Amino acid sequence: MLLKILGGVLALAFGVFLGLSFGKGPTVEEVEERMGKNLPREKATRHFTFLGLMQKKQQRGSHRRRQRSRGPFDLSR
Repeated sequence: MLLKILGGVLALAFGVFLGLSFGKGPTVEEVEERMGKNLPREKATRHFTFLGLMQKKQQRGSHRRRQRSRGPFDLSR
């Protein structure tokens, strides 16, 4: 039992050591330099999948806003 606890504590300490020593990532300036601030963004392409047939059709945000603005008790339908 004591060996399991000691092993767990050592594994946790080793994981923290690896995370702190090797986790030095690039700085914000390096990331911005690599990405380029003023590059045009490409729109993501949509691909057909069989799972997509089972999903609900997504509406645009402007359509949802128009539907919401009618009010909860619209009797004109």
